This record gives sequence, C-alpha cells and structure tokens, in this order.
Amino acid sequence: MAEIPFFFHDRAKWVSGISRRTTCQDVLHSLVRAHAAKSSAASGQDVRSTSRQLVLVEQWRGVERPLSGTSRILKLWQAWGEERSQVRKKTIFSVFFQN
Repeated sequence: MAEIPFFFHDRAKWVSGISRRTTCQDVLHSLVRAHAAKSSAASGQDVRSTSRQLVLVEQWRGVERPLSGTSRILKLWQAWGEERSQVRKKTIFSVFFQN
C-alpha cells in the first residue's frame, strides 16, 4: 500500500491505502467523499456525481496531462521514479478537457 499527495482545492491531500488496483476515479471519489464529510452537506449520490465531473491531471514542469479515470494511479506514480517530487497531481472539472 502506498500514500500519494493530490491537490484538491489547491491544498495537498495525502491519500493512503493506494494499491495496484486503485484507479484515478477511486482517488477522485475518495477526495470528494472526504471533503463532503467535512462539510457534511453532500449525500452519497452527490459525492458520486461530483467525483465523475472531475479529472486528475498530472502536472510536471509546466505541462499538464489529464489522466483517464481507469488508469492505475500507483503504476503512474511509480513510473516517475526520482522525478516524483516534481510531479503534481491535481483535480479539475472535466469540462475543461471536453471538445
């Protein structure tokens, strides 16, 4: 199991319990669920709906790349090797990447 930092609302949030099977969509759902629990305003349906409207983006040296919801996040993270400290994974609304 691993722990990886993600930026959600411009704040670093560490997500733990990431395994080989954890997808980007799993991470998004976890981030939204944790945020909703703090505000205690969203229902389970709202969490699912909101997490589907977001996309994880890898940011490295000014280049951003949207990640597929089905991508295995641990494999992507490990592929960066020594550059991991320079890579930022952040969430944005998926509408920004639609044609």
